[in-house]
Amino acid sequence: MRNTLLLLLIVPFFLKAQSIPVRSVTIFKNGKSMVERSGKVSVENRRYSTRVLPPALFGTYWASSASGDLTGIYTTRDSLETSVPKIQTLDLLEQNKNQTLRMWILPSTNQQLEVLEGKFIRRLTDKDPYNQSFLFQTTDNRFLYLYGQMINRVEFKDEPTCAEFIVKKASTRLDMNFKSDKKEQHIDLMYLSDSIGWTPVYRLDLKGGTKARLSLRAEITNNSEDLNDAEIRLAVGIPNFQFANQKSLLFNFWHYQYLTYTGNYRDYFSNALSSQTAGGQTLAEVTIQGQNKTGIPPETSKAEDYFFYSVRPGNFPKFSRYQVPVLEESVETKHYFDCTLIKATPDLLRNYTSYQYYTDNRKEDDSYRVDHYVEFKNKSKQPWTTGVTNILSENENGLQPVSQSLLPFTAPGATCKVMVSQAPDIKVNHLEAVTERRENVAEFFLQMFDVAKVEGKVSVVNYKSEPATIKIHRSIVGKPLSSDQKWTTQEENAFLWVNSSFEVEWEIVLQPGEERTWKYSYEVLVNW
Repeated sequence: MRNTLLLLLIVPFFLKAQSIPVRSVTIFKNGKSMVERSGKVSVENRRYSTRVLPPALFGTYWASSASGDLTGIYTTRDSLETSVPKIQTLDLLEQNKNQTLRMWILPSTNQQLEVLEGKFIRRLTDKDPYNQSFLFQTTDNRFLYLYGQMINRVEFKDEPTCAEFIVKKASTRLDMNFKSDKKEQHIDLMYLSDSIGWTPVYRLDLKGGTKARLSLRAEITNNSEDLNDAEIRLAVGIPNFQFANQKSLLFNFWHYQYLTYTGNYRDYFSNALSSQTAGGQTLAEVTIQGQNKTGIPPETSKAEDYFFYSVRPGNFPKFSRYQVPVLEESVETKHYFDCTLIKATPDLLRNYTSYQYYTDNRKEDDSYRVDHYVEFKNKSKQPWTTGVTNILSENENGLQPVSQSLLPFTAPGATCKVMVSQAPDIKVNHLEAVTERRENVAEFFLQMFDVAKVEGKVSVVNYKSEPATIKIHRSIVGKPLSSDQKWTTQEENAFLWVNSSFEVEWEIVLQPGEERTWKYSYEVLVNW
């Protein structure tokens, strides 16, 4: 039976690629990735040790041995002997005391540099390590008492000796312990990292009124570790890693000391963890340094609520980026123009200045903003993930860039809409007024309400050179009565108030240069 252990790890991890290579990396759109490693390691005295540790997130590190011999994993912070070159000036002079040299010194700040030629004799005793003195013999047999801080430049005739010395530095260590005497063990590792991510980039080529070409490329960023030729799986779906929004304390000794000092360490072990929610992370900086060499669409797979694109960048080292084509397909498009009128509320009837809150959607001539949308259906068997979309339109000069928008998540069989631009050549105007009022018609929570009948007028002009489908929306607090132009009304979810709320929509098709005007009415209970 395979023996497994669940651990919590942190800090950069690069177990040697030749020992435990990366088998696959599943990358989610919130900047987190599940790294899977599998391979053999050398074991001495039933132990495998490494001082390079994984950047695992809270509660996600899983280690297992194929033989079932893995009995435990131990981490500690101890000392490591390291060779360090002597780079201090007096250390260098002392190591090359038999070599004649030339030295530039600055006796004081008010004097100019003085050039000395001769040999370093010895370092003199001085308690201050930053102001050590030494004895220097010049070529004319003068002995000078100097300070190290006076030295500005040293010139050697021959290449100087630069010896190294051994120092001890604090270092973390990971040990994997086994119950057998095997000299080699096969290890599988899995951990969630937040240093690898991907973001989708779409391109929509509009080719005439009803045809378009949709292309998707994935831009992958790797700031974690060398992935070599590992399989990269790009996850499409909503990530849910509820407790992986913080680092583990197992290897972050300094962080744990800080939390202990501030008293916050209890948060890591309290029942409050059960109420935490997953936080989103946006992948901000992505550059393109690679292309799919084959151009072959990636393999796909599905698991639970996720869909995966599988690609192999080839050599994918740390601190690199990669762009790979994911899909390309033809779509049938429908263009329309969308306008939303100011919401009809009782406050609007009492105070006309309420229109000021809607100035973002009104132009200087009081016409409304009209947006150009293109919608199309996902007829493939794979979802389209949310991503930035560059839109180009084909004309006699080829494909011309027109805008950059957002393509929303679209499941297979669903229809998505993407905004192209604002349409300055379609004008929508709107006026309304109270035409009838009946007092004290209804009582609600000991308050008397009047009934106000409101009549409005909508005017639409198409200045384009081709027919245009136009959709006009409005939210109405009250009861829709009638409209000269066919409309659809949908009552919103009920709430405890005297008036209901409806969403209404008009959809019309105007020929080039055509103008259309219609009236409508609704009534609303108002407490004047």
